Amino acid sequence: TGHPCASHVSPPWCWTRPRAVCEASEGMDVANRDEAARCYERARGFFASGGCGRVRGGGAERARLGAGKYALCIKFCDKSVRLANGALPGVAELKSRAEAAFSSQQSGNSGASGGEDRAGRPEARRRPTESSEQSAAVAAILEKKRKGHYEVLGVSKEASEEEIKKAYRKLALKFHPDKNKAANADEAFKAIGTAFAVLSDPAKRRSYDLGYGDDGDGPRRETPHGAADDVSPEDIFNMFFGIDPRVRRAAEARAYRQHRRAGPPPNQLQQLLQVLPLLLLFLLSFWSYPAQYQDPPFSLERRGKYQVERATQARGVPRDIPYFVADGFQAKHARDPYSLARLEHLVKDEYESSLRYSCYSQKEQQRRLFYQARILRTRQQREDAMERARAYKLTACDQLQDVFGFNNI
Repeated sequence: TGHPCASHVSPPWCWTRPRAVCEASEGMDVANRDEAARCYERARGFFASGGCGRVRGGGAERARLGAGKYALCIKFCDKSVRLANGALPGVAELKSRAEAAFSSQQSGNSGASGGEDRAGRPEARRRPTESSEQSAAVAAILEKKRKGHYEVLGVSKEASEEEIKKAYRKLALKFHPDKNKAANADEAFKAIGTAFAVLSDPAKRRSYDLGYGDDGDGPRRETPHGAADDVSPEDIFNMFFGIDPRVRRAAEARAYRQHRRAGPPPNQLQQLLQVLPLLLLFLLSFWSYPAQYQDPPFSLERRGKYQVERATQARGVPRDIPYFVADGFQAKHARDPYSLARLEHLVKDEYESSLRYSCYSQKEQQRRLFYQARILRTRQQREDAMERARAYKLTACDQLQDVFGFNNI
């Protein structure tokens, strides 16, 4: 009695809301009123969870996650104000409290980071300050992680393989730790990689949809495992975008070792003095390089002006390596034995490099086939796929063994 929503024209959702909210919403459109009230309730929930203190770990970790909750609270307060034209009471006050709490958490987080640096942690390992949008996005992914892989990727259970790949490509680039500097971005990136590893594999997706664990061995667990136990999210990212993970890890290790060994940065004069000998050496080699070699005198393939086929015959060079030359080759090189021998050594080096690269590519393809065979569901499927992987032809490696006597790439 006395509640403005007790009349027959008020929707049932209003009867459980505070009296002030219902009085303010009487003049609004029904759809906007519904959505504005829901946004207000969600903002209140995020504000309450921002300071609950149920985060594991130290104070800095708690401050980072709390800041993400307050950022979501501010976002939904703004949405409620837009939908209700500022009519709902309490929204402005809640937003002001959330902004104050967010600023407090951010300043506390910065102080904790500075204390760690002063305690001896290298300054190069400081984490850049993340934006509120990145923190909110990471918090949203971690929230969806509890609901399942489809929610993490934002696709339906009927999504096709192309839709899953498209969703993964977008999220992986957005939440990769090298690009997203928010706290727990690596956890969000791991959740995205795990979801893609399960849903992109037909057998694992089928067992996941049937209510089993990601590896099909038992009931589904709260924390996903499965394909991530075999391949890390970083390796999944590298394989998806065509990056060799071994090359990337080696480059990162080299960069880290060089950073550890490097002293204070040299000034510009010292840098110029270090580069000057290399620059002089390059200029001298360019000026002394024979004019006839500036245009490649041969090709390993028949193309363009290289139509005349020849084979290597020089001493110290494997015999009968085919190469192609232009029409004027006989007059320029074939009449000079020393020039011809030097050129055929170049043919040998380029032919060996080409075979090495092709052999490496074929071995990598065979390794991917073995990996795909190991993750199949049934034993018969695994055995058939393993047999196909073993039968994969390494033609370039065989040629490398026949011509140069090795193929250990």
